[in-house]
Amino acid sequence: MQFLRGTENLYCDIALEEEELFTLMEHVMKFERIYVDKWLEMDIDAMAFGDDWGSQRSLLVSPECWKRLFKPLYQELIDKIKAAGKKVFFHSDGYIMDLYPEFIELGVDAINSQLWCMGVENVAEKYAGQITFWGEISRQNTLPNGTPEEIQECADIMKKYLQVNGGGLIGQSEINRDVSLENVEALLKAW
Repeated sequence: MQFLRGTENLYCDIALEEEELFTLMEHVMKFERIYVDKWLEMDIDAMAFGDDWGSQRSLLVSPECWKRLFKPLYQELIDKIKAAGKKVFFHSDGYIMDLYPEFIELGVDAINSQLWCMGVENVAEKYAGQITFWGEISRQNTLPNGTPEEIQECADIMKKYLQVNGGGLIGQSEINRDVSLENVEALLKAW
């Protein structure tokens, strides 16, 4: 929806909740239903969603708005995927602490999020053992600016706090061009 309307227009649409928003949502869902169906015809183990719902400090929409407008859409698609016996992975950048319970309830198996902007310990205190965490060491701070020792410390913290009560941790981090080779090597070794 953001690519079709542009960021500013879409968030205005969401705030106003005019009829055109729901028309756009239905057009996107028609595409998503076909997209999911086509992938489920393949021999796959999982499907992934990649929608960013957070800024560095908060959600981009209120939790109530997200639950009311978007959760039912994800539920429809995720139910179809789970009924086919597949796993569901979800990626969202930013601070999404208030959405973790929703992702858990939706049946998301693994969540890729920027844990460090929420605090690994804070996330773990509430949700470790209920969902698998899929990365990541901070690609904004630690990876480009940290030392190999700091990268190892971050990986150790994530392992300590997130691999509990049957929950998992998938060691992954996005590496951008501002990360030194020394830190890339440290990251791979840490995971």
